[in-house]
Amino acid sequence: KNAKVLSTTRTVASATSPIRAIFSGQLCTRLLSEDTDGRSAKPSITIEPFQCLNLDIKGADVHSLDDALAAFFKSEALEGFTIKGQQAHASRQSALYELPSVLVLHLKRFTFDRHGPHKVSKAVRFAETLRLNRGHLASNCVNFVVRGPRASASAPSFRLLAVVAHHGHTLGGGHYTCDVRSVTNGNSEWYHCDDSRIRRTPVADVLRRQAYAS
Repeated sequence: KNAKVLSTTRTVASATSPIRAIFSGQLCTRLLSEDTDGRSAKPSITIEPFQCLNLDIKGADVHSLDDALAAFFKSEALEGFTIKGQQAHASRQSALYELPSVLVLHLKRFTFDRHGPHKVSKAVRFAETLRLNRGHLASNCVNFVVRGPRASASAPSFRLLAVVAHHGHTLGGGHYTCDVRSVTNGNSEWYHCDDSRIRRTPVADVLRRQAYAS
C-alpha cells in the first residue's frame, strides 16, 4: 500500500483592529523535509498574519519589484535541519494565503555585513500597477480563486497609492519623503510631501524614486 503523508497546519492568531482590517493579509509557509534515506516527514504548514512584506533587494538578480517578489516567494533550502537528531534535507516556501486590501511592500534598503551597516542604493524598477504572479498565491487562497472551474482568469493587481523614499547614505542619518496619490472625481494626482512642503509632482518622477516602502 502507498503510505499517505498528511500535513500539520498551525494558524497564528492576531487581534483585530481597523488598521489590521486594511493592511493585514496572511502568509502560508510550507516546510518540507526528508531524512538521508529519502523518507519524507509530515509537511508542516504555518498560516500567519503580515502587515507588510519585507523584500530583500541586494541580490545581483534583483532589478525590479517583480524580481524582489520572486526572490521572496521562491523555495529556500534550510541548513542544519534535523529529524530526531539526524541530519535531514528541508526546504521552506511561502505563498499568499489571504490578500490584504492595501499591500505594503518594504524594500530592505539597509543591510549588514562584516563592514557594518550600509545602504543598498541600487535602482529597483516599479510601476503604477502591480500584477501579482499567480505562483505567489496559495492554492487555497481565501479571497482569490486560483484553481478549479471558478478560478479567476487574471492575476490579482494592486494600484500604487504611495511611495516612501530615504535620502541619504547611512543608517544613522538621512531624510524621508513621501509621494501620495490623491483621487478626486475619478481623477488622480500625485503630491510630493517633504516635511511641511507639499507640491504636485508628475508620476514619472514618482516612479524614479529610490523607494524604501510602497
